[in-house]
Formats: sequence, C-alpha cells, structure tokens
Amino acid sequence: MEKAYLQIVDLYRQEGLKPGRLTQLGYFPKWTVAMGDNGQIGRAFHFDGEHAVYPLRDPDVLLPLQRFVGKSLLALAEELLAETDIQMRAACLAVLNALSHPLNQAGQLKKRGFEPVEFDNLEFINTEDRVVLVGYGALIKETLARCSVIDVCDMRSLSSLRTVSIGRTIEYGPPGIRFHGAAENQTLLADADIVLISGSTLVNGTYRDLIRYARKARVIGMFGPSAQLIPEFLQGGGINYITTSGITDADRFYQVLSNPYAGEGESGTYKYTIRMF
Repeated sequence: MEKAYLQIVDLYRQEGLKPGRLTQLGYFPKWTVAMGDNGQIGRAFHFDGEHAVYPLRDPDVLLPLQRFVGKSLLALAEELLAETDIQMRAACLAVLNALSHPLNQAGQLKKRGFEPVEFDNLEFINTEDRVVLVGYGALIKETLARCSVIDVCDMRSLSSLRTVSIGRTIEYGPPGIRFHGAAENQTLLADADIVLISGSTLVNGTYRDLIRYARKARVIGMFGPSAQLIPEFLQGGGINYITTSGITDADRFYQVLSNPYAGEGESGTYKYTIRMF
C-alpha cells in the first residue's frame, strides 16, 4: 500500500489539499473505519465474524493508535504501512481510503480523466462469458442477470456458502453459482473473460496474484467499499473497472455503524462506478 500512499501524497500536493486530522478510528462488525476532522472518511473490511479466515485478535490491538487522534491522517497511514497484521492492514487501508475521499469526488475524478457513473448493471458481460467473482457477496444478482452460471472463489468453507435442498431430488445452490476454494484461484482466473475481485483483497494483499492470474481477462474489476482507493493506484495495478461506494455524511455514517439500532442501512453513502476500458 506504500505506492498508494505516495500517489495520494503527490495528488494532495498537486491539488493543494490538506489532510484531515484523525478524530475517530472505529472497529465495527466487518469494518474498520477512519474519520478525519474535515469529513474525510474511509473503511476497510477486516475479516471478522463469519468471514474470520485468519486468527482473530482482540480489536484492542488498535488502542495504541489513540495517540494519533488529532494528528494528520498521513502520519497515521505512514505509521501503518509496514504492518503485516491483518487488523493493522485493515486500519491502514481505512486511513488511505479516508485520504482518497476528497480525491474521489466527481469533479476531482473528471479533472483527472475518470468518468464516474452511478452503479451500473454490468452490461459489458456477454451471456457466453466465463465470469469469476473472488469473494461471495456483492454483484451476485447483477452478474447472474447477465449470464446463467458464474464461478465464485472464496476463502471461507464452502459448506458455509452452499445451500442444499433435500426432497425427491437433492439440489445444491444457490442456483447458477459454482463455489470454489482459494486453491482453485489460479486455474479459474487463467481462463476467465471477466474477473471481479473483492476490495477486501487489498487488506490481505492477495489482489496482486489474482490480477496476475487473470491476465487474459477482458475486464478485471474490483468491487466493494474497501475499493475506495484512488483509481490511479488500482488502474496501475491492472484493474480496469471499479464499483464502490462513497460517503456523503461522515458523522451519520459513523453513527449508524457504531450503533446499528439507531438507524436503517448505511445512511450517508452512495455508489459509483468507474470504467477504464
């Protein structure tokens, strides 16, 4: 993530932007969130709960970072860049995503040659395409609307993802989805026409190998809230399609995550897509 950090620093200098000072660093179900004092906010997936594919550590591991409250988000990002612990890497990505926030506004993106659009319906997928999703969750419905069968790779146990219906016949599901473990990534991606990768792979660092495996694919996309990094970084790594979310009301968003019973849904967010093909 050091390259992303350096690109962000350079863009801040070019645009005359001032990094926010850390006000909150939160650990919530699924998400680590970093918020600055000028509305800069970002989040990253941290593999807990049903997604706990790594040894869990107490979120109190983040408590020493309290010393950065009131200090520049850039200083916190720089501190975290060398960390290898999965929780610390999630915190680092959340901070980098917060720093990316002002750079990902529509006006800024267009100024730099990117054309964001509202969340689209993946019409670039043809019915005959072999489509592989890395990470089971988002884009399933939209992808199945374009082709009848998709392959999904996930690090979790397949028994936790697959459904089974036992009657006169035995049917495995969900319909149209073939599940695979991470050990099959290279074989599946090598033959794929379309590859869509969860932004959570930025946290565990697996995105590099996944992109390399998918070198023959027509579209290599990244999806999910963790993929809020500046598009220059993702494009430079081989991504040519991004679909993620921005945050319009940082305080409200943080409030909903910290107390999910206080409101409905992820208030204060919006979805956007950037195509680079």
